[in-house]
Order: sequence, then C-alpha cells, then structure tokens
Amino acid sequence: MAGNGIFRVALPLEVLRLTGNPFDLALVLAVDQIPTVLFLLIGGALVDRLSRRKIMLVSDVVNGLVVLAVAVLIGTGHVMLWHLLVLALVSGIATAVYLPAAGAIVPELVPAELLASANSLMLLSQSLGQFLIGPLFGGILVALAGTGWAFGVDSVSYLVSAGCLALLRNLPALAPIEEGSSVRSEILTGVRYSKQRRWLWWNMLAMGAGNLAAYLPLFVVLPLLVKDVFKADSMGLGLVYAASGVGGAVASLYVKRRKQPARTIAAMWIAMAGGSVSVCLLGASPVLWLAIVFSATMWAGVTYGNILWFTVLQERVPAELLGRVMSLDLLLSVAMGPLGFFLGGVGSHWIGPRATLIYGGLIATAAALVVFVPRVLEPDEAPAPAGELAETETDVQLA
Repeated sequence: MAGNGIFRVALPLEVLRLTGNPFDLALVLAVDQIPTVLFLLIGGALVDRLSRRKIMLVSDVVNGLVVLAVAVLIGTGHVMLWHLLVLALVSGIATAVYLPAAGAIVPELVPAELLASANSLMLLSQSLGQFLIGPLFGGILVALAGTGWAFGVDSVSYLVSAGCLALLRNLPALAPIEEGSSVRSEILTGVRYSKQRRWLWWNMLAMGAGNLAAYLPLFVVLPLLVKDVFKADSMGLGLVYAASGVGGAVASLYVKRRKQPARTIAAMWIAMAGGSVSVCLLGASPVLWLAIVFSATMWAGVTYGNILWFTVLQERVPAELLGRVMSLDLLLSVAMGPLGFFLGGVGSHWIGPRATLIYGGLIATAAALVVFVPRVLEPDEAPAPAGELAETETDVQLA
C-alpha cells in the first residue's frame, strides 16, 4: 500500500517531466484505469478458479519487475512515454485480479469471528500506507532523488509483498469448478447470485451511486478546490489528503477495538451517510482548516462503512463465489473511476468545485435511503440460511 502511494505521486510527475503535456497524463491515467474496468469480472472468475494466494503473488512479481524496468530506464535516461503506457496497462490488468483476490482470501486466513478485525487492519494499512505514508515519502523521495528512485522503491515494495505471500502455507482449497464450465458462465453465475439476493444487489447499486456522485470525483475536484478556492499550494493539498488517511486510520482502529455492531448493514449506512454529509461540508467550508477536518471525518465514515460491508460479504457469500461477487461489487463502485473523474471535471467547469462537492454529497447521502427497500437489511434481521451454500452449488450447476 505504501508503494502504491509512492506510485501515485511518481507516475504523473514523470509523465509531466517527460512531455509536459496534460493530455499525455490523462492518457496514462486512463490506460491505468480502463483495463481494470474491462477485466475486473474476468479477474473475479479467475480468483474463484485458482489459488488466491498465487494470483496475488504473481500480480506482485509482475508489477514489481515492470516498475523496476521503468526505474532503470529513467535512471539511464532512456525512458519514453510508451514505456509508461505499458507500465500503466500492466498495473491496470494486475489490479483487476489482485483486488478481488485480496478481499476473498481473508476468510482463508482468519476464523469468522475475527473477520471484522482483520478487515480493519487491512483498511488501516491502506489509510496509512496509500494515503499518508506513501504519498508523503514519495513526494520527499522525488524531490531529493528523482522519480527513478521513487519507482525503484515501489518495485521493492511489490517484491516484499510477494515474499510475504510466498510464506503463506496450508490455506484451504477451493471447491472445484464444474468441468467444462467457461469463464463467461462463471461470471454470469456470480451476477445471478448477486441479483437473486436483494440485500446484496441493492446495497451494491446504492454504494456504486454514492461513489460515482461524491467520492470518485474527489480526485479531480479536491486539487481545484484547494488551488482555486482556498488559494493554497501543494502543502495545503497534502494536508487535505493526509487528513483523509488519519480519518481512515482512526476508523480502522475503532473497529479493531470494538465488537461488530449487531445491525451491521444499518450501522454501515449510518457511517456512509455521515461521510457523505462531510463531503457537503467539505465543499461548503469557508477556510482550509475546516476542509481538512471534514476530509478526515469523510474518510472515517467511508472506511468504517467499508470494513462492515467487506465483513458481511465474507460472512454470507460462499467461498467459491466470493471472488466473483467482490469483483462485481468493485465494478459497480471504485472501478467506475474514469466516469467519476469525468463528472468531477465537468462539474468543476460548469458549476464550480464547491457546488460539485455539495451536490455529489447530497446524492451520496440520499443513497442511504436504500435501507427502506424491502429485505435490504436482511443480514441484520436473520443469520445466513444454513442451506445457502447448497442452494448456491445448485445455481452453479444449473448455470
């Protein structure tokens, strides 16, 4: 996660150093994002076919070697734009298989009663590594030694991660996929499973709508808000980002120290709604220091809600379908990044950064009304049916 934070700083700076063309930067970012969207469902099917540990390990090794190659090219002065495009393409495809595998492997590592605690630690490492330590260290490293060294450190982080995965042993085997089953049919089985369960399908759609309206546009809107509205420099933007990391870390530690709430879905949406209200307040903040505070409360709410949601999925979705369900969940939320970036740019241009955040936050807050849809709170009202796994196996055979 810390390596990812360094990568997010080094890649755009290297593109701009190389060509100075904002269009080239947009192209590289699109090549990084679009393959994730295109291959995410395929990645979920592969995660349910193959060893999740091996998928994550191979993804780390491939990413690490490609990033290392780019670091060497930068160091020797031979890097070209197409090298960065290849790096972005490999990163996007690898992310499409790594993300569902990372979510689906958790129940293989810890007993059911520790799922919430394990998810809180995973989100803690993301908050501290990807949003706080990584970008801070990456910025310092680029300033002192250049982007080549930043990419080099990132490549080492991948190889360290791969080494940790290589040490895992004796994980439970997945149920075998029916012989002759195609990847397409397995994807459709995962989609059918999700749509047949109202609590799963409607929660996915509502969270996807909230992410698209409020959270994905932040990547475009926040820099404009800090620069054009608050008239602050890169230090101000860094403080806003750092506050998000602190808020996420606090929420993760809170879950780690508390028991999982009895009404998990309801608690999840209360937290999500609180985060969305903070998006509105972030847009309405009259001064930078208030925006920093609301950036922290925003990410605290989102992180707390995500921890509870991941735990519910891992508790209630059968292991042999978890990769496909998680890939669909990701597709309906964070993988819609390119569209969210576009909406953030258009909104900032036509109505300004403040209004874009306020309207987006209101839409995301309204998404919490999904709790009034019949059976959406089903996981809060009854334990998972004992026959759900057998029912799912029948679904797979029929598919």
